[in-house]
Amino acid sequence: MIGPRPRQIGIAWIVIVGLMWSFGCERSQTSPQTEIQVGVHRIAVVPPAGWLHADHGREHHYQRGRAKISLVDLGAVDRDGFLEEVVAARGLLRRGQNEDAVARLFRLRIDRQTFTNPEDYQAYVTLWKEARLSGTSFDSVRLERVYDDLILLLEALPKSDVADHVMTALEEFGYDELRDIASRKPLRFTGRPAIQVDTWHRLNHEFRKRYLLVLNEGHLLVVHTAYGPFEECEEAFDRIVRSLTFGPVPAT
Repeated sequence: MIGPRPRQIGIAWIVIVGLMWSFGCERSQTSPQTEIQVGVHRIAVVPPAGWLHADHGREHHYQRGRAKISLVDLGAVDRDGFLEEVVAARGLLRRGQNEDAVARLFRLRIDRQTFTNPEDYQAYVTLWKEARLSGTSFDSVRLERVYDDLILLLEALPKSDVADHVMTALEEFGYDELRDIASRKPLRFTGRPAIQVDTWHRLNHEFRKRYLLVLNEGHLLVVHTAYGPFEECEEAFDRIVRSLTFGPVPAT
């Protein structure tokens, strides 16, 4: 029986070592997805290499030097999100935690334009104030009716599109008359409507910023270039967005 020749053994060993080195390099260059909870948004991202991560509950930040990218939960912005907040507050009321229920109602930000007619909006404001001002001394039977009426009003609201929330979100992060929208790009993340928006200075088209808005079961998640030159943020921002996946919003 003739065994393998020394030259063949050497070539085979070189091939094996090369494959192992290549596999090791590929693994070292590919960061695994990291699961994070941004407010109600349960998401996973591939963090950009070399960027520090800070968790502040409803806000998460990735920072390297003077550049920072933020992920922010802007709360309930759509019918489904409003209903979830009111149903959760009613659940707290039923468990005898009315102060916590009132705190939950404070999170609702519903403006007049959300309703199709001013009478419904005024009815909502009246009910919301009654529930919010109930405090520690309250009539539980009466408050149950208040919550039921609030839920009926909110169930009648029309569904919104993520594009409806662009200006409100931009103004939340300092957009003003000196800036203009440079581009808009509609996207989707596992069925969730999203839009990517770039803004810049109105006069010289400099100081570019980028925002991603995702409407997630009635709640709005915003990823944006918070600080630093755009050129230092762009690659990391795009890496986060490409890797972004969503889990279900936790039941409350």
